Amino acid sequence: MPAELTGPRLDPEVAPAKRLVVFLHGYGADGNDLIELGRQWRKLLPDAAFGGGSLAVLVSDFCSRARAVRRAINACARRRRRVA
Repeated sequence: MPAELTGPRLDPEVAPAKRLVVFLHGYGADGNDLIELGRQWRKLLPDAAFGGGSLAVLVSDFCSRARAVRRAINACARRRRRVA
């Protein structure tokens, strides 16, 4: 299952949203720290929706998927060596 970004969100001032700005934070911060940027940028990007989430969650999800792909590649290579 893909990682889900959870955190504060701001709807665009002008609907429907034509852009999406996602603020990603690392350790020691949370989306509430960064969503203030969205409030300040809303006047500049009135058709943008803003959201935030943890970069750590996304990286963790990416790394676990990369490990799974690597295991599948290694298993395929082992099968090829046995056949050859």
